[in-house]
Amino acid sequence: MIIYLQPKTPFSKAVPRSDTLFGAICWSIRLLYGEQELIDLLNGFQENAAPFVLSSVFPFVQNIKGQKSLFFPRPMLPPKISELTSEEKYQEEKKAKKAKFVSQTAFAAMLDGSFKQDNFIAHADVLMTQAEKDQLKLLTKLLVETEVARNTINRLTNATVNLFHEPIVAIRQHEKVAKLTGEISEKLTSGFYFLVKIDSQFDQKLRPMLKAAISFLQEKGFGGNTSVGFGQCAVEISDSLTVANKAIFPEIADAKQLVTLSLMFPNNADTQNLTTNQEHCYGQLERRKGFLESAYVRGEIKQIWKPTLFMFSEGAVFPKDNNRQVYGKLFEEEQRAGLSFRVKINGLAYTVAMKGDLADE
Repeated sequence: MIIYLQPKTPFSKAVPRSDTLFGAICWSIRLLYGEQELIDLLNGFQENAAPFVLSSVFPFVQNIKGQKSLFFPRPMLPPKISELTSEEKYQEEKKAKKAKFVSQTAFAAMLDGSFKQDNFIAHADVLMTQAEKDQLKLLTKLLVETEVARNTINRLTNATVNLFHEPIVAIRQHEKVAKLTGEISEKLTSGFYFLVKIDSQFDQKLRPMLKAAISFLQEKGFGGNTSVGFGQCAVEISDSLTVANKAIFPEIADAKQLVTLSLMFPNNADTQNLTTNQEHCYGQLERRKGFLESAYVRGEIKQIWKPTLFMFSEGAVFPKDNNRQVYGKLFEEEQRAGLSFRVKINGLAYTVAMKGDLADE
């Protein structure tokens, strides 16, 4: 499934990642279907089995005709040494190396092994073709990162206790207005999306549950500080992984590697695989820490810190481990005093097949 999010309000602090989304969906299932239904679902996550996996949230743009362009995290690959023939080419390659996202065309080329740096340029922090740049010429910046002023209030006296600034992430809309008529002649609507992969044996029961949970989050909000209005999004759900009737990922018959579209907390098999093939592994570790969702934990401890984990960030590349389907794990903490459940954190990887090490092409 592809879930499109059209934000009505900014996200608090950062765009939601796969661990945050998983927690929000699980809490929603608990509220909508009951605690036992959630327990049964979580029990399905075993060593090499996962009822579903999620990607993190990434940006997309839609033109005035409704055509969508999805952007993906840039796979972490070893740099290639290219001949610099001019100052202009040097500046172009320097800019391209800093691009955080890649277009669907660039991502597909990286997956099937046909990627050539000279065929792509950086525009608005995205690596794309010249044709894509011409179509998205209005695009200047995907995300707007800024701060808003907030305050805490003493509910007894109504006096402001503390004034502070909180980071937010918003999207930027782009449009071109005709000077004579005042009509919008060109427009790019920005938004976000994430992907859901459901195991076939759970699909019939789980798909409607996930849709209901995501629709509920449309009302509650995605990410942090939803109680004060952050993360409000309109939701559109597509059951297939296609855009304009075209699959977003190419079929790779002889895939040797995988690239992640989510955070990943390695399990024992992953650790062995990464250690054995460390010269072909490329990734970045991130420290993940935050509060447990407290909106549904009534009568229990509030402001619960999750355990600190180090995970591979989106775009990590590593070799396939034979025919194993599930990478990463659902981390489970030991029972904590004052809680009636064990804290779980999603470290399951949403992986996409990649032909091979591009450095050897």
